[in-house]
Amino acid sequence: MARLLSINLVHSICLENQPMKTLGPRFVLALVGLATCLAAARLAAADLEIGKDPDTGWGLMTVKQGDMAVRIVPQAGCNVESIRFKGTELLKTPKSLKDLPGFMYGVPVLYPMPNRVRDGAFTFDGRKFTFPPNNNGNFLHGLVHSVAWQGGDINLGNVGSLTYLCPFEPGNEPFKSFPFPHLLKLEIQVANHSVRWIYTVDNSKGDKPVPYGFALHPWFLYQGSRRDTFVTIPATHLMAAEKLLPTGKLLDLAGQADFDARQPRSLEGFVRDDVYYGMTPEQPALIDFRAARLKITLSTSAEFTHLVLYTPKDEGWFCVENQTCSTDAHNLFARGLKKESHLQVVEPGQTGSGWVEYKFESY
Repeated sequence: MARLLSINLVHSICLENQPMKTLGPRFVLALVGLATCLAAARLAAADLEIGKDPDTGWGLMTVKQGDMAVRIVPQAGCNVESIRFKGTELLKTPKSLKDLPGFMYGVPVLYPMPNRVRDGAFTFDGRKFTFPPNNNGNFLHGLVHSVAWQGGDINLGNVGSLTYLCPFEPGNEPFKSFPFPHLLKLEIQVANHSVRWIYTVDNSKGDKPVPYGFALHPWFLYQGSRRDTFVTIPATHLMAAEKLLPTGKLLDLAGQADFDARQPRSLEGFVRDDVYYGMTPEQPALIDFRAARLKITLSTSAEFTHLVLYTPKDEGWFCVENQTCSTDAHNLFARGLKKESHLQVVEPGQTGSGWVEYKFESY
């Protein structure tokens, strides 16, 4: 049974799958008593429920604040597996959590290469890196969506904040394919009516530049009909593509009526799997479920210049994916297409960071 707890020690216990009973009843009672006192002392603060999935034994971290309830599964790629707004589920969720690792449910984290890598390989700084093909000969969606992340800080003020760590270091799975020693940190903030992801790529101890892209891949459920679901993508360009891989050519959206969603566009008949370029913080993407009278604004920091819109036919879900770079960014960068790829590079001794926020509004 989930308990309302608010201390880092209990967080660590949950992530390590250590049974509470091994800690001794007096110790457990002390922890619960401390958590109860802390909870009572907070006024209008976020609540944290820590539980365990009975099938997998994984920790379930549910942050509640106002109209929001957000569930995070650190051991399945730090996936925000569920977002409930005013009691309504907004994400495609698995029937069993054992199916969550990967990129088909919730909000997977895509790093260090969002979307497809052509032929599962790229070259950077004279070194070639290869990845096992998992999408028609290409490699799809990065290296961190299925690994267990480490627990970090917990802060429960008016905004509930949980921090998780994914190290790239010798001996672990991500490092085997992407051998750049560094640390990916992700802070997830839950406020009333919003969720924010803040990433940091820490190369302060590395001796080589780290080339990366970061993205989120939300699986939004339709709220009402597809006809009454509208998206606004205020990009400037479409990336020309062949077999879902950008060629590097940017096409002005003013001449691309079949792709243009700069003004609100119904998803009825709008079937897309495309990369948009030229997103800015001043003009965020917007989802409008008009039948449900619900809007979702997808705001970002300036790093997120690209966006993938995936709206397949005859499905109950769609994806609006904010990205710091293009699909196949490493290979475009290697061709000299720095603007088009927008590949992020963190030099030794430095850090890089950015954020994405989903804001929910009833009207």
